[in-house]
Amino acid sequence: MTTKLPMNYNEPMIPESLCLHDVPKWLVHPTVAHNLHHDDLEEWDFYRSARSTGNPIILAFGTTIVLTGTSVREVNRLMLDGECVRQPIIDKHHHCIIFSDPHHTENTLSQLMKMGVLFSERATQFYGMRHKWQNDATDEACEQAFSTLSFHKWDIISPPTQRTLLPHQRAAALTLAINGGGYLGDEVGLGKTGEFMCGFLLSEAQFPLVVVTKKSLVGECAAEWGRWLNGGTSAIVQGRKTSPIDPNAQLIVCNADILYDRVDDIIDCCPGGLVFDESHMMKNMSAKRTKGGMKLASWVKKNNRHPYVVMSSGTLFPNRPEELWAQLSIMGDQKKLAADIRRRTTVPDMITTKIYRGKPNRRIKPNDKYTFEWYFCKGHPTPFGWDNRGADHVNELHDMLHDYGLIRRKKSDVYVPTPPLVTRKILSTISPTDRDTYTVMEDEFRRYMMKEIYHEAEKEHIPHQEVRRRIGELIGKLNSAQAVMQMTKMRTFIGQAKIASTVEWIHQFMEGNNKKLIIFAYHQPVIEGLINHPELQQYGVLSLVSGQSPVKVQNIKDRFQDPKGSERILVCYSGAREGHTLTAAHDVLIVEIPFVPSWVRQMAGRCWARMSEFYAPHECNLWLAGVPNSIDDYLFDMVEKKQATFTDIIDDGEDDDAIVKEDDVMLNSEGLVNFLSEASEV
Repeated sequence: MTTKLPMNYNEPMIPESLCLHDVPKWLVHPTVAHNLHHDDLEEWDFYRSARSTGNPIILAFGTTIVLTGTSVREVNRLMLDGECVRQPIIDKHHHCIIFSDPHHTENTLSQLMKMGVLFSERATQFYGMRHKWQNDATDEACEQAFSTLSFHKWDIISPPTQRTLLPHQRAAALTLAINGGGYLGDEVGLGKTGEFMCGFLLSEAQFPLVVVTKKSLVGECAAEWGRWLNGGTSAIVQGRKTSPIDPNAQLIVCNADILYDRVDDIIDCCPGGLVFDESHMMKNMSAKRTKGGMKLASWVKKNNRHPYVVMSSGTLFPNRPEELWAQLSIMGDQKKLAADIRRRTTVPDMITTKIYRGKPNRRIKPNDKYTFEWYFCKGHPTPFGWDNRGADHVNELHDMLHDYGLIRRKKSDVYVPTPPLVTRKILSTISPTDRDTYTVMEDEFRRYMMKEIYHEAEKEHIPHQEVRRRIGELIGKLNSAQAVMQMTKMRTFIGQAKIASTVEWIHQFMEGNNKKLIIFAYHQPVIEGLINHPELQQYGVLSLVSGQSPVKVQNIKDRFQDPKGSERILVCYSGAREGHTLTAAHDVLIVEIPFVPSWVRQMAGRCWARMSEFYAPHECNLWLAGVPNSIDDYLFDMVEKKQATFTDIIDDGEDDDAIVKEDDVMLNSEGLVNFLSEASEV
């Protein structure tokens, strides 16, 4: 194995006696890896010692039981006859059968012992068995093997710095290293950067590692590399035009916006690994960044003996499952997934992609993409073309993603008890003059929307008296561009109008304490109004806004994170909701509630239950400022009812209706239907 360390690093990171190929594939199966903890050392050691006997082996990881090392039908049959909480996983690829909390009779266990099946000590404890099954020969073989082991499995995932990976990070790093990458979907704040960086350092991939991320995070990513690898060198790709990239850099960081223009320059550096950080940016197959990512990932896979490619995001798709297709294609899993769909169901030979006046006028043979959208996105034809904005069979998609190596842990899986996230509403007030102006704007918007709805109803031959009952259905057929423009105008006005009330609340919040506060706003006039407000300067105001250099961003964060620092307020634009660690604060104020509900949790994630250098994971108070009887009521409704946009596919896979189904998330709430139902007849 090639150890990737700087020249001045003397101690080997990985013992020479160990090669990652010695690690069994079942260890990184998602079901096992999810239950992997630091106290599982003995299972690892038992497996390494007992496998030399050639006998079948049964191991225990919590309530997960693994049978490995055999293809004997009788052994498999006896194990599969037991009762389980869930259907056993027969994984030929990982050479194992995995059981969730199984129950096997005493007679079955006795037969297994007679057939030479070896039970680990923890497996015997799980079944309540005694050690009488172990014979002297097995004892002697185990003792001899144990005496030759000079390390534990966690030794192979200790990074060459003073930093220490937590148990959940170690399991993820090991999984990524052995699998040569994968999908990393741990919840915001659980340390994904350390996981994919150490996964690369543990793998057999060669330097350099390329990380593609958001422009605002390139500096943070380069800094993290130095924290995980002592003496690690990095280079940030600058500008769209050709500029030199340090050929000796171990890490190359590229802004996703310029990836398409610089992909050939990056390929010239012969990268051995590639990570897409915040990979949900790669959601549009026709976007330049996605095309650049496809080209770079393809080169890494074809030109390296041990390639390492990772998709990393706490929200793998912000709105709809169709956004997953680009990431699946970059990883090369699209054909495998389409083939799995065809094995599960009968896919039509021809698919209608457009209907005009009730008659199909465009039919094609479904390719892999259409097959995915037809099955998982409720793909169907409309007069405007193919509609892939729905969700279907989410349970199956959840299972398939985990089978393809998705690593997904929530904060509740890692921190017990989980620090609470408490959401509170702030009822902001506006002046009578602003209220009158806003009322006029709101009436104009309602009249415009109802006019368009009735116009659409006429085209669909819907009776006039039926329109109000079917508002929700008709909204989905509208061209949302003009509606979004008018809603944005109202939202900007209401945001500016409540600045005075927000400042008054901040005074009350700051009084008599040294708390720090993170403030999020969306529109530039609101952001500038808060940053430059004279009454807030006494608290020391910092800001993260669009266009700042990576060095400046890092400096601002360091000042805010400093426990002795005097700056207590950090005003952020919406783009700062991802990637930044701001754990010096316990409170987040959202002045303008975002249209995308998942953004709310991302904003809270800057400090809630987040790992950081100087602060232990802690609780977060999330404050949402809203003006009653305004568009904020609609936004409150959307946050409360649509926050589970992707939870069911990535986490549980239980509720098909939790997925956003319309083209723009702004037009997807019962609140908007109620909002428009108050409009007068046009």
